[in-house]
Amino acid sequence: MYRSFVKRLLDLVFSTIILVVFCWVYLILAILVRVKLGKPVIFAQERTGHHNTRFVMYKFRTMTSETDANGELLPDEMRLTRFGAMLRSTSLDELPEIVNIFKGNMSFVGPRPLLPNYVDLYSPRQRRRHEVKPGLTGLAQVNGRNAIEWEEKFEFDLEYSDNISFALDFKILCLTVKKVFARADISSEGSATTESFAGTKRKRFGSKHKEVVKVLFTNPGNKNELIQTFLYAAGNLGIQIETYATDTTLGLPAMLMCQKEKRVSSPKAPEYVDQILDICRKEHIDLVVPLSEDDRILASAQAAFHKNGTRLLLSKLEVTQMCMDKRRVMDYFRSCGLHTTVTADNLVEYTGGFPAAIELRDENKGVYSYRVENEKELQYYIMRFEKYLIRPFVNGTEYEIDVFCDFEGKPIYITPKRRETVQEKEVARYRVVQDAMMIKEVQAILEELKPVGPLTIGVVKEEATGYNYFVGMRPLFSVDAPISIKAGADSPQAALKMMFGATMDYQQNAADDDLLFSRVERTIQIKQNIDEVHPFESFNELPEQLGSEIEAVVFDLDDTLYSQKEYMRSALREVAEHLPQVRNCYNRMCAALEKGEMPIEAVLKKEKINSEELLRECLDIFIEHYPKIELYPGVVECFRELRKKKMYLAVVTDGKPVMQNNKIDALGLDKYVDEILITDELAGHGNVHEFRKPNDIAYLIMRKRLGIALRNMAYVGEDPKLDFEAPQKLGMVCYQYVNPDRLYEEEEDG
Repeated sequence: MYRSFVKRLLDLVFSTIILVVFCWVYLILAILVRVKLGKPVIFAQERTGHHNTRFVMYKFRTMTSETDANGELLPDEMRLTRFGAMLRSTSLDELPEIVNIFKGNMSFVGPRPLLPNYVDLYSPRQRRRHEVKPGLTGLAQVNGRNAIEWEEKFEFDLEYSDNISFALDFKILCLTVKKVFARADISSEGSATTESFAGTKRKRFGSKHKEVVKVLFTNPGNKNELIQTFLYAAGNLGIQIETYATDTTLGLPAMLMCQKEKRVSSPKAPEYVDQILDICRKEHIDLVVPLSEDDRILASAQAAFHKNGTRLLLSKLEVTQMCMDKRRVMDYFRSCGLHTTVTADNLVEYTGGFPAAIELRDENKGVYSYRVENEKELQYYIMRFEKYLIRPFVNGTEYEIDVFCDFEGKPIYITPKRRETVQEKEVARYRVVQDAMMIKEVQAILEELKPVGPLTIGVVKEEATGYNYFVGMRPLFSVDAPISIKAGADSPQAALKMMFGATMDYQQNAADDDLLFSRVERTIQIKQNIDEVHPFESFNELPEQLGSEIEAVVFDLDDTLYSQKEYMRSALREVAEHLPQVRNCYNRMCAALEKGEMPIEAVLKKEKINSEELLRECLDIFIEHYPKIELYPGVVECFRELRKKKMYLAVVTDGKPVMQNNKIDALGLDKYVDEILITDELAGHGNVHEFRKPNDIAYLIMRKRLGIALRNMAYVGEDPKLDFEAPQKLGMVCYQYVNPDRLYEEEEDG
């Protein structure tokens, strides 16, 4: 109450009284300034105020405008007159700021308003000083004023911001009067005026030495690609980012992309919020990005995070609570004047006819809608669901709209995406569609809602009428959010900019229109451009080609370090021994291999052997056999030369773990390299292909294991179609072994 209403009321009342009662003082001071210092009487300068808004602050002039022979202003010490020094020591020069208080730009008590160019120098924590109005005096001014370091001032500002009260304001005003009469702490030692703020001693955004921004992702689940977009954004902005992840289980692929993992209880556990807050305190987390079902729980503790100096990229509690209840969401859409279907939460109330759609009412318990053709089918789902919604089925095209707003709830990006294809409830293709009407309707939603950070909205464009029916909303990044990000609506970059106090206007059509993306396992733009790759024909050449900035080299395995054909021949020999009934079996399988056929299946088919059991036995032998293979000529010598240069060596390979491990052991790679990663092992019991090329998680994990920046890592592969896309996007230097002995034009494993 005091912060939001009473404080402003008191500012208005007392500033009016002062301006009326003491107008004669202003007049006398203005005349004296005009006589002694000349024009202009008022020094007006732009300052940064509440929520980083800019305003013009007024003061009485205290210095002359004298210049040197080159027309440059003389130093402050030479331009500050005795009269000006008197105005400053008595703080009479500050009296015109009462006008700023009357106008609402300032308050009597608050952090002092500083120059706009200081904004980029603040740390994310220091930016919180702008969460309150600037003041004529403040906690820092009565605790040292200009005699203390900037960092100390900012800490006092934050302490004030977190503890605003009438009692504190009254205490500060009383201490200010005492300071003014004592004329204490007017300037810093050895300077006539306050020294400029040049950035804290911590590393700073936008400079050569950058501040580390610490970001915590909660319950990342399968959103490893989203975390990756934050890493890309930090790289593009030239800032350092330190990433943390929390979940109930450690070692998940999305968590491996982060530099530090923390095990926590389930979001439903009573201790969950305290655990997250404790991590934020101990690790000095700047930004928390909720990625799963803990949004409402964390939103309920926003004040605690705020006090801790941690920002939540999450909407306020009222928004997250509403988004959990689909019926409330539908009601809100209707209040915005949008098309939506009439919903019912029981069969008796439902009058919408068939076909109908039934879905769980709680958004966190399921996102799918089920089409039902009649009451019997509807009853089937009603028996399965505890709380549900029934609505008429809208026949049309599904859209997902990615929205991103700043900390004040103002939209920065609105990106509609049309679902082109769906495979087993997982979208195979999305097309970015800048639908003007849809965007306008979303803006109507945001006007009152004022969400913070990400918001995902579901829409169906009805085929018959072309109307946009709004069907759902969640205050989180969706798993498909990387599509809009890669199309140009770079919300992670916006989030990081916001952490440094940047204000961003709405970016109309930021995402390129009509881009088509695949999103089965990862987001891939259908049209791709491959940058330059450095070719080499002999491993003896490689050490000399690597630049001095390279500290680690990551090698592909199959057809890069050894011959895949040699491996295949080794495997087929063992298979042939299991098929004594097939005449000339080995040579025939090798011939089939050269033709691009599946060798075992091809030979068995020609022999008219239709035994599934025999085929399975042969394939098991093929997969599990211990190969007779050797490293390519020059590879060992190359490894040794790189070791002499103090480089780390690593191998990343796709394929069945048993096959790849046998190859690695047979080649003796453990003797030469520091790290080996088989991508299929990352998937556990999930989709074993998920983390294969061109997925980049393996390289991010290697960065973490080796402790080397990606820009200082080189990647060596041989397949121009698959090997280099991810390393290039990550900023690694790529080298292609031009291998005339390659087995396939496009490898399946390796």
